[in-house]
Amino acid sequence: MLRWLLATVVVVGSLGAFVACGGDETTTLCDPGTEVFCKCRGGFEGTKTCLDDGNSFGDCTTDEGSCPDVSQTTSTTTGDTTGAGGGATGDKGLYDACTDGSECASGTCEGFCTTTCTSYEQCTDDANMLYGDCVEYDGGTFCAPYCTGASECGSYGADVACGGAIALDDATLSFGACAKWGSALAGMPAGTLCDDQENTILVLGDYVVDGLCSLDNAGVADVCVFGECTNACFEDADCPALDCDSSGSTPGCCTSAPTCGVN
Repeated sequence: MLRWLLATVVVVGSLGAFVACGGDETTTLCDPGTEVFCKCRGGFEGTKTCLDDGNSFGDCTTDEGSCPDVSQTTSTTTGDTTGAGGGATGDKGLYDACTDGSECASGTCEGFCTTTCTSYEQCTDDANMLYGDCVEYDGGTFCAPYCTGASECGSYGADVACGGAIALDDATLSFGACAKWGSALAGMPAGTLCDDQENTILVLGDYVVDGLCSLDNAGVADVCVFGECTNACFEDADCPALDCDSSGSTPGCCTSAPTCGVN
């Protein structure tokens, strides 16, 4: 699913137009006013407009607003090539389910084929509509696919779950990602905007998606309170020890770990 990303730029009109002025030909990138296809981080589609100079574009804009424009420079083959399994590498691609690094072209398996990373730009294969982010887990930083609920990670094995994360390069961006979170598994970060009536959350800064603060994980004590994801509970199932002290109509705490309001 989801993050401002990599945009495959396809001009809906003529590129490389030639403008004659005083007998001299000047090569321009696009025709002013032409609408150009673009994508935001996460694969969200939008458009941007060729500006009057014919050599630049306005912001990439979607139904949800503008997003940073990133040129298509991503390589999904960079990073760790030795792999968790070691030895020869296989032919499975980014985010294909795996059990051993030898199955993956990258050589690295974390329940899915992945690579170590230093930037989210390494974690997307735009041509195959695969989107993820660089997250820290399991003792390192790896590319992990986006998710908005536990079921989206089910094909990767029992130890891979959909957990909330904050972007390493931008503390204002949060999202869910499939990873081997272990004891660090949590729902969406505290303060993530949500709607408890519509069961929606805000991810990647601007995108409203169907989902819960808990990302469908039982017992993470992350619920929507007054429009924000908060460490609290409404029922026993929200707590690791099934011990919520809420009456059901107002938020409460897990009595064995009363850390309400803190993620």
